[in-house]
Amino acid sequence: MRDARILAREPSGELAVQQHEAQQGGKGLMRDIRGDLEERAAWLEKQISSAQAHFDMLVERFKAEHENRLKPVRAEFDAVHVLLGGEDRRLGSGATALKPQASAQGPQQAKLEQAQPAQQPQGKSPAQPASKPAPSPSQQPLVDFLARKLREVGAMPKDELRRLAVQEGYFAEAGGADADLEAALMQGVKATQVRQLPDGKFTAPSLLDTIRLRRAI
Repeated sequence: MRDARILAREPSGELAVQQHEAQQGGKGLMRDIRGDLEERAAWLEKQISSAQAHFDMLVERFKAEHENRLKPVRAEFDAVHVLLGGEDRRLGSGATALKPQASAQGPQQAKLEQAQPAQQPQGKSPAQPASKPAPSPSQQPLVDFLARKLREVGAMPKDELRRLAVQEGYFAEAGGADADLEAALMQGVKATQVRQLPDGKFTAPSLLDTIRLRRAI
């Protein structure tokens, strides 16, 4: 009877374990989840690598598509520049061919200039009209100069073109440059080197105008 009482007072094995864990502050109640966290981190790393690889593939594809679209445009751009260079050489050589005719008239004009001072009274110098300086041999024709400036700068009014021509040495002063400048601009418009806008400004011919000129040639 006494032994039965002692056994009734003592807890069973499982209950004893639980009481022991409770006495230890509950240290064994939480499971170790470090392995689960490591698996989750590895899975997230794979997702990041997959997203980066997909992004790199899209970038390479967009680069290839962009390059394929630019190839024909660049080829046409180079062809237009070659055409413009040929037009500059053609018109420049045509303008240069006119120089011997002007030089052939030089002796007659020199004789007239020598005869004019003899008719002036002594003590008075003859009045010299304002004229543009003769272009140097290395200086390109005025119309080619204007066309080149319009291609480099863009649309400009006639006053700005006059200022650039005077600055380059085509005219001695801006006041006496109107007639020659107007003639050069009209020559450029006729040769499709220059195009006049509705607002009165002048600009270089567009790509469409150049292509039309190439087809006409």
